[in-house]
Amino acid sequence: MSKARAISLGVIAVLAVLGYFLASGNRHSDSPPRPGQATEGVPAHDPSVAATENAPSAAKGTAEALAQPSTPPILKPPEPPGPLQELETTLRNAADRGDARAACTLGIELVRCARLEAVQTELYDTQTALDDVQGNAERAVKDKANVARLSRRIDELTSTLNENQRLCRGVTQELARNSWQYLYAAATAGNVTAMSRFVRDPGFDPLDSETSEAWQTFLASAPDFLARAIAAGDVRALFQGWYSASSGRTIREIQADAFQRDPDKALQYGTAVVKLVDPRRAAEVAQANAAIAKEIGPERAARARQEGERLRTTFFANATPVNWGPDPGETDVNDCAK
Repeated sequence: MSKARAISLGVIAVLAVLGYFLASGNRHSDSPPRPGQATEGVPAHDPSVAATENAPSAAKGTAEALAQPSTPPILKPPEPPGPLQELETTLRNAADRGDARAACTLGIELVRCARLEAVQTELYDTQTALDDVQGNAERAVKDKANVARLSRRIDELTSTLNENQRLCRGVTQELARNSWQYLYAAATAGNVTAMSRFVRDPGFDPLDSETSEAWQTFLASAPDFLARAIAAGDVRALFQGWYSASSGRTIREIQADAFQRDPDKALQYGTAVVKLVDPRRAAEVAQANAAIAKEIGPERAARARQEGERLRTTFFANATPVNWGPDPGETDVNDCAK
């Protein structure tokens, strides 16, 4: 751990403890009414009359109070901040100063915090689906492959949820919802990883009515970010380019004007990317390439394949095949430094 981070962690811990005790003190800061002072809905009393009328009961109450054992209050220490909360201020300050690497890192990490509820929902739905299959013994035997797939997905989601809850402890949802702004800032500053991630998954739900500003920003900037990321040799961006050009779809299967279906460009991208992805995706691309070639005819298909080869040798000559999971936005945060 660097000296700067150690200092940052120490300061955060001190502030957290100090904030807890200040908050504890504030809960008892309202002083009780002074003798004779009127409170809301209760008239003031004469102290001398009260003392005379209540002397026997007051003495009895005092004796009973003294007879009771004194139990000191148990102070629960504040929950320690999660790893991202520890670094959030440092990253945010650097990002606000124009540090594209810090903005890229913060944006990607905040997306995981914004998706906690979505992961929980998918885990619940997947477990429900597995229970449904296993509830019928005969069906479970016939559907062994699906049972295995659902079981693997449950393990993946459980691991992801536990890890993200640990990393995101203490991060507010308000901050997490702004993750797209940091990705956009980093992409605008020229960070290739942020460009690729913003196009593939900018960190917001386009169907959410509260994300209209984010969606309009995406529609206006995604095509340029995609072209620049491909020219910079980002394999995931190239795969997204193939997917969008062949389907006309953007993120999360949303049909929008950001990308139009373009079969010629799809075959170009497909020719370039087919040998740069894992076998499952490569088979998907190869099948689509064959269908598109048949659709546009031999002459256009030959030109598209030629352009695809040029694209691969020009921008991806030194690229190695990339394998990633089912999450289309999966990104190695270390790539923000590239």
